[in-house]
Amino acid sequence: MRGAASSSSDGQLKLISRKKPSRLQIGLAAGSIFVLAAIALLTAGASQPPTQGGKALLPAYAACILIVEVLTASLLLTLYRTEPSLSLLILSTAYLFTGLMVVPWALTFPGIFDDFRFDVGLQTTAFIAAIRRLGFPILILAYALLKNASINTETNRYSPSVLAISVCAIAILLVFAISWFAISGRELLPTFMMNPTETTRLWNTVPIASILISCTVLVLLSRKSSTLDLWLMVAIGSSIIETILLAYVGGGIRLSASWWAGRLCGLFSASILLLLMIAETMALYERLAKAIASERRMKETRVSEMEAMSASIIHELTQPLASISVNANAAQNWLAKDPPNVEEAEQSVRQISSDSHRTSEVIQGLRSVFKKAPQDFMRVNIKRTILDAVKSLRSEATEAHVSIKTDLGSHPLAVHGNAVQLQQVVTNIILNAIEAMSTTRNRARILSVSSRPQGEDELCLSFTDTGPGINSADQERIFDPFFSSKPHGLGIGLMVSRSIIEAHGGRLDLGKNGPDGVTVELTLKTAD
Repeated sequence: MRGAASSSSDGQLKLISRKKPSRLQIGLAAGSIFVLAAIALLTAGASQPPTQGGKALLPAYAACILIVEVLTASLLLTLYRTEPSLSLLILSTAYLFTGLMVVPWALTFPGIFDDFRFDVGLQTTAFIAAIRRLGFPILILAYALLKNASINTETNRYSPSVLAISVCAIAILLVFAISWFAISGRELLPTFMMNPTETTRLWNTVPIASILISCTVLVLLSRKSSTLDLWLMVAIGSSIIETILLAYVGGGIRLSASWWAGRLCGLFSASILLLLMIAETMALYERLAKAIASERRMKETRVSEMEAMSASIIHELTQPLASISVNANAAQNWLAKDPPNVEEAEQSVRQISSDSHRTSEVIQGLRSVFKKAPQDFMRVNIKRTILDAVKSLRSEATEAHVSIKTDLGSHPLAVHGNAVQLQQVVTNIILNAIEAMSTTRNRARILSVSSRPQGEDELCLSFTDTGPGINSADQERIFDPFFSSKPHGLGIGLMVSRSIIEAHGGRLDLGKNGPDGVTVELTLKTAD
């Protein structure tokens, strides 16, 4: 049965015919047998005469057994189609056979259908009950002996579905043949009943044989048992208790209190595998729904990451490409002068080469961030990184009338990380500050960059501008993807910057925020 599966630690599904039972399941199984044994003890002292009106309940009992065991057989056949195994085919046949055998047993039970003149003799019902009582443990014994026997679907000329249908047809024909023999050949049947309610001594051989076979099955199933085997052992155990209640505690008297207690144990025995497989099916559907939801979220995340990566590439490449364009125009102008200023033109070309290399490095850095691949970190002079970023943004700062002041000390500031990615983050923070201060009026536009040690192995970099600040409603969302407080912003820069810093084991947060400016704090691990 596809529902009767569980996820293993390696992510693969394990069928209940192979999955090991949990401690909880073992405890529940032991508790079930204990409760049934307690019921048997409680009914041991009950009066033995038949209960009044008990016959009226027999058709309902037989219908319950029929429905439960046929459903169990169908689910076991579905499990067999998933895992073609001769033992599973036999187990499903056992439930189908005993489920169908309850129909002639109920129809021939003395005093139930007498109004329809359906009288087939005293021994017919007992003979059918004996076949049913012995047939189930014998088939389960075959299951236990053939547990490791599988059906080779490649060499076998019949598919699992064809074999399952064939076995079902054989089981139905066998039930019909036994019923026909028990009814038409009643003169040949052994004498199991003295009267409609009391059994003979010959009948005692049937429960003894059934109990011995069942005990043998329990011993075989206890060796490296699966979840299916565990609950099949519970079914066999409850069947043994049923047999004891019917044959010995009740003195072989039909419709007594002990007899009905045994029938209830039999109903439990028939139902236990059905309940197990329904529970496993529900658990599988739950896992399947969660897996589908998780896969859907993963797809949405991948799409979002692709969108973010595309927007990040656009965002991060705008500045170096603009610088390349400006320097290319400058080089043309310097060469167009009379005489040409070759020195300045060479300087512009060197800047173009530097920007083009930085463009390639930015793309590679973004790929590594979004792929979350292991990165090669090294000792980085973050002071030099900041000064290089300030230098590359000099024209933007001048155009926006922004002064950049640095207070980084006279000693090198070494951190552990990727130099290109760290410069990308610093550049993005400085560029955001410049753009934020472009609307500042009535006060100087100043960006202050400072550093201070934090703890024993961290360095905190502060970027403080004199812009209008960030709206309090937007402060919590400022690092969210595709959110921007700027009219034409993409909402990608800070999100990517935070991802880069977190990949470095650091933090990127807002510090002071107000109408007179914002402080962005960048914390990194220092290099040894």
